[in-house]
Amino acid sequence: MLKKIICILLLFALILPTVALPFKPAVVLAEDKSILEQQLWALEQEIASFEKELASTKTQKKTLTNKINELKNKRTLLLKAVEATKINIKGTENQIDKTEDDLTLAGKELKTTQIEISQILRQIQQTDLMSSIKILFSSGSLADFFVNLEQHLSLNDQLSKKMTQEKAIVKKISNKINQLQDKKVDLTNLLSIQKLQEGEIVQTQKEKESLLQTTLGKESEFQKIVSDQKKKAAEVRNRLYEMAAIKAITFGEAVKEAEWVTQYVKIRPALLLSVITQESNLGKNVGTCNRPTDPPEKHWKKIMKPERDQQPFLDITAELGINPEGQPLSCPMKDAKGKQLGWGGAMGPAQFIPSTWQGYKKKVMTVTGQTSANPWDIRDAFVASALLLAANGATSQTETGEWKAAMIYFSGSTNKKYKFYGDSVIKRADQYEEDIKSLKAG
Repeated sequence: MLKKIICILLLFALILPTVALPFKPAVVLAEDKSILEQQLWALEQEIASFEKELASTKTQKKTLTNKINELKNKRTLLLKAVEATKINIKGTENQIDKTEDDLTLAGKELKTTQIEISQILRQIQQTDLMSSIKILFSSGSLADFFVNLEQHLSLNDQLSKKMTQEKAIVKKISNKINQLQDKKVDLTNLLSIQKLQEGEIVQTQKEKESLLQTTLGKESEFQKIVSDQKKKAAEVRNRLYEMAAIKAITFGEAVKEAEWVTQYVKIRPALLLSVITQESNLGKNVGTCNRPTDPPEKHWKKIMKPERDQQPFLDITAELGINPEGQPLSCPMKDAKGKQLGWGGAMGPAQFIPSTWQGYKKKVMTVTGQTSANPWDIRDAFVASALLLAANGATSQTETGEWKAAMIYFSGSTNKKYKFYGDSVIKRADQYEEDIKSLKAG
């Protein structure tokens, strides 16, 4: 019965001439609206520009963070290399110490050898004093002569071997010490280079971290700017909505919006207008709950399904900079005894519940080209409504397809218990089709 009364009132509203506004002349309101729309457009352009800067800053931050992490890894590896070099230096020093001990021992052995050589030299000197003739005559026999001669030659051979051996030992140890000293010098130089590299890495890291802090500051600044601009845009939108409440959208304006939308979403403009009329009288009635003066039982926490729509509603209003307290919402239906039937909380001209709006928000933004979507905005509402109708068969532009789409829009099904809704939408759409033709002809 309530739906029938609303339909009758809507027909009278369309037939009766527009009543003059008590607050401002229509011309002034139109001018104000134009100024606000220009302001909103400028704000949205600024928001898009700052969001681009914000994205660039975030990329820069990511790059710097990656670079800092890379430098940290390089420094860690270098510190490990420094420790390894220090260990190598310590090992070389130990080798030098051991080799020097070996040299000391070789020196002792050399002294012993020198004593032996001295003894041999004395024996040679004694032998050399004797001529071969003396050796021959001093020998008891020829056999003794050869024994003495062999001893003489043996002493000379021993001397040669001892001298060669001593030279080799000294040279070997000396070379080893030199090699180890050279190795220590090289390792010490390497350590110095590594420490210089570490210093450079630390300095570069500090510079990158300082730049990162600056970038983080810029990111925070841009985020604040974007947030502030979005709040300003929301305030302008709210003023436009308030103005719309004072000066209701005309049928001609609604037709223009519908035709703009249906360029992108291929449904009948008349069907879209009929559904929006059925839902909110072209945006004139967006709900009688959650208004500033409404009682507690009409608060959004009371009328809205908690697990499905309350958090999405908070997310939507927060994103748009709208205070959820006092934002008009649809009330739940009630039976004859006043008992609540189902849930309310539908928003704006298209009367989308918050969870459904969240599912269509990005699609709406794709059509409008804007950086946000607002369920209380006339155009955004028209787009969302058209998309939902199209998704459920309205693109066929047949009575069957449109009726089905309207039914699903209202109840989520084609249950004939709600047949009145689909029938009413189709009937009004056919009438609007004629009204649109008349409007263009006139």
